[in-house]
Amino acid sequence: MKMCLSFLLGFLLVATPASADSEGNPIQKIIELITAFQGKIIRDGETEQKAYEEYFEWCDDASKEKIFELKTATAKAEK
Repeated sequence: MKMCLSFLLGFLLVATPASADSEGNPIQKIIELITAFQGKIIRDGETEQKAYEEYFEWCDDASKEKIFELKTATAKAEK
């Protein structure tokens, strides 16, 4: 995805004439929108990654607790 956006941005930058008015140039507006969208995607990805890591840690902790409970129950049953 990043490679595709980078290629598109590179192509649009090369294809954009240097003397074009940036305020009225539709290609420049597209570049600005793509850049803003790329930043939003990166921020959303970082947020989702953090949520995944927190969930993974919770699952790992819960798994360790259950294993400990099983070992304790088994030891009590053997006594």
